[in-house]
Amino acid sequence: MKNRTSGRSEYRFDARSQNFFESEGYLVIRNALTLEQVTELNQAIDLVYEQQKAEDRLAREGKLNLRNCIIHYDAFLQLLDIPTATPLAWQILNWNIQMITTHLIVLSSSKDPDDNVKYKIGLHRDGGTSHNEMQEPHPRISLKTAYALSDQTGPASGATVLVPGSDHLLGYPSIDPETGGARGAISMDVNAGDAFVFEQRA
Repeated sequence: MKNRTSGRSEYRFDARSQNFFESEGYLVIRNALTLEQVTELNQAIDLVYEQQKAEDRLAREGKLNLRNCIIHYDAFLQLLDIPTATPLAWQILNWNIQMITTHLIVLSSSKDPDDNVKYKIGLHRDGGTSHNEMQEPHPRISLKTAYALSDQTGPASGATVLVPGSDHLLGYPSIDPETGGARGAISMDVNAGDAFVFEQRA
């Protein structure tokens, strides 16, 4: 299926992708955004960043952590209907879906963090307090789609870290004593324009 406005093919959740997602709890979509979309979105982010900076709303070291970001600039609205990624939401969760929140994260530092910072990653499950309020095993109730608008392959790039298959675990993954991080954790290592989806248990 083609999207009328962009001409890009709609993502089809084939058997191989579905099996991978069911096994690992996440899926990477390469080149989900066009170069033009990445450029437009980064321009919007620069404007939002400067506005938040002027209002003294940045966190330590210039980090922007903005919830409900979609209302801050019209360019963000296109992310609600990206044909290469959005169909995964209803293909995985079924058609009756709702958007809970949107989240913009900008890191200003390009320095390689030292080991004391690098391995103190906030391991958590998404879904608010649901994981504490429900008995295990938890059901799949939500899905997050993340779009990379800059390269996230370096150690200081702020790439998302997750543990493949952790959506099937009871409790949290064990800790690797050599790194201090979750055992089996991997970095998404995506490029600008890529997207990835993961469920709240992963």
